[in-house]
Amino acid sequence: MAFVQLVPGSTATPADLIAHAAQLLAPYKRPSEIIVLDALPAASTGKIIKHRLADAAHDRTIARV
Repeated sequence: MAFVQLVPGSTATPADLIAHAAQLLAPYKRPSEIIVLDALPAASTGKIIKHRLADAAHDRTIARV
């Protein structure tokens, strides 16, 4: 699973991004799902808060069951 924040003004669907990754990455490195976010959760230092992304992924998994 990969989380992506698009550059302002650009448009891409998760399918577009998966197709692009397929051209660049080995099969075992390709994400099976890409989630496009308006903004990645970041601390005041600018670092990505990874546990919030993990929580969001976990919540999505629970919602699918």
